[in-house]
Amino acid sequence: MRDATARVARLRGVTWAWRPEAPAAARAQPGRGIIAQEVEAVFPELVETRPDGFKQVDYDGLIAPLMATVDELRGRLAPLDAKGGTTVDADNDAAAERVAAAARSSRGTSLDVEQVERVFPELIQIDEHGEKTIAYHGLIGPLIEAVKELDRRVSALEARPPGGERSRMDGR
Repeated sequence: MRDATARVARLRGVTWAWRPEAPAAARAQPGRGIIAQEVEAVFPELVETRPDGFKQVDYDGLIAPLMATVDELRGRLAPLDAKGGTTVDADNDAAAERVAAAARSSRGTSLDVEQVERVFPELIQIDEHGEKTIAYHGLIGPLIEAVKELDRRVSALEARPPGGERSRMDGR
């Protein structure tokens, strides 16, 4: 069973404009992320209801499920890759490519601020010391969308009949 992939696929990355009455600290953050109620339905342990009644997502808690999803997708891709069946469909690779571009030049478990700024400039903030920092929670939505796109592509390759006609995904 592809449990992690199926659970993550139920989430969606979203963008929004903050309401004027939103707290200043919230408005200082990029309007990107995920819907707390959707996360709560899939990962209830990652959502807290604050005293003011608003729900808050533990974005860091999504790292482990996203890693498990990547592991599942890699496992599904390995036999297809061994058969020479995987290639990139540039028309359908936007979400995955943006995330991959932001992750390039990563250092261990951290991302390079300058690289992320080239791809997601809206996720760069200046801290109290004048240093650039990444609003990591803003990457969760694009990561989820990239994982879902990769899942769709792997599923399409898996559904292709053995020895069947190569599709447009193969670039031929």
